[in-house]
Amino acid sequence: MVAKNEDLARKIIIDWLDKNRFMHGPAYIASMEVALRWISIYRAVCLFKKPLETPLRQKLSGLAVASGKFIERRLSTHSSTGNHLIVESVGLFWIAKGLEGSRLGRRWIEKARTIVWKEIVNQIHPDGSSKEQSFWYLGFVLDAILNYYLLEKRQAIPEEVWARVGRALSFIKELTLPDGSYPDFGDRDDGYVFRPISHYANSFFPRLIQTGAFFYEDINRECDQLSVFKESDSHEDGFEEKHPHTDFIGDTSTCSHEPLMKTYPDGGMTLIKWGRGRLLFRHSNLGLESLFGHGHADALSVLFWWDNIPVLIDLGSGQYNGDQGVRDYFRSTLAHNTVEINGKNQATIMGPFMWGKSYQTTLHEALIAPCCRLSASHDGYADSCSTIHKRDIEWPDHRHLKITDNFSGPGGIRFRVAFHLGSCKTVNLEKQTLEAEFESFSFFIDFPNEFNIDVLYGSDKPFGGWHSTVYGKWNPNYSIVYSGMLRMDHSHTVQIKIDPK
Repeated sequence: MVAKNEDLARKIIIDWLDKNRFMHGPAYIASMEVALRWISIYRAVCLFKKPLETPLRQKLSGLAVASGKFIERRLSTHSSTGNHLIVESVGLFWIAKGLEGSRLGRRWIEKARTIVWKEIVNQIHPDGSSKEQSFWYLGFVLDAILNYYLLEKRQAIPEEVWARVGRALSFIKELTLPDGSYPDFGDRDDGYVFRPISHYANSFFPRLIQTGAFFYEDINRECDQLSVFKESDSHEDGFEEKHPHTDFIGDTSTCSHEPLMKTYPDGGMTLIKWGRGRLLFRHSNLGLESLFGHGHADALSVLFWWDNIPVLIDLGSGQYNGDQGVRDYFRSTLAHNTVEINGKNQATIMGPFMWGKSYQTTLHEALIAPCCRLSASHDGYADSCSTIHKRDIEWPDHRHLKITDNFSGPGGIRFRVAFHLGSCKTVNLEKQTLEAEFESFSFFIDFPNEFNIDVLYGSDKPFGGWHSTVYGKWNPNYSIVYSGMLRMDHSHTVQIKIDPK
């Protein structure tokens, strides 16, 4: 592998060095950005065929030392502990490897290793899920860790660290669909450490899994057996743009005739695959303590796919800065397929990246016989409304779902329940039955008679009916919100049906 335009890469690096003096300007706002920049520069330089001229080598050596000292003094060991700290320590490790002939380089190697190893165990659950409760940021962290692996000796990595990363890669692979789409729970900013190839508009998870398979034989074997994430014949740098419906139908290895269930007890979610359907039940806590910064208030949310097409979706992140009303909406309870009580979120928003205390969730059942059944509860409304929400999900046959919401409490409180739909052609509401027409099937929801039903599509007042697939942007989608009044120890059921064409 070589740089495609070495002269242009040199010119860009020299120009950046000349125009960005150390500690001046936006290039030195955050230590994580300094770490990411060094990884990109180091990668580019390693691909050069021509030796570096002395002035450029001296400037890069100076940048390495200055960047390492900058990162070391500003490690995110407090409010930004999480993906920031792992990425910073990997960047410090890369700098140190370039200086490992010096005492400073050797000291930074040991310091960076210690942080990386500790934070992998701190931030990745034993079941491979992320304590930050963000699918995207787990991918971001794994991207950084695999870059650490590139310059590390295998025998230096502790076995528990190696095992956690392997389980996290398996978790990502299990939840990523053949076309590269993924369950977009928690925050997402579309950032990555380094993408050597593939179109930036495409999902980066297939490439991440392939890179992980280079290090882990089990993942490599699984990818070979399933023949997923094929390279494109038509795109030099990308993945084949496959039609999700026809791809799924044609590949019987991805279609389970018997229900398959896997629970991730540490991360708090259960995945069921059955026939053409796939369901993810989020019975998770809020996120990484103590601020829970990248978590969303989505306890007991249900995500559902049919023919690998997203049907009940997570709406994404919207944005972090700017209009805080938009920021708060996309991480609110109502922006997820779950229940909001008394106009409140399941936890209290304290700032753009802060929540009050997390609710606690309990998984009561996860059964596949005699039929698929899930049951979980959370206490997010125990203090504010004296109410416990419990949700039961039954999947009695391929094409039918039942979702029953139970409330232990005094009653007399208003509630709202949301179902956010993936890209569908039309939505029609007739009396208490909603029909959403997708390309290869129709999706029906039957609501109890006593509830009011609202259909939102790109609404500003109230803000709703928006889906953010790219950070900083959102497009209209159909959001179904039904509402009513809780009675004492209230319970109600909605029926879902899929009608293939």
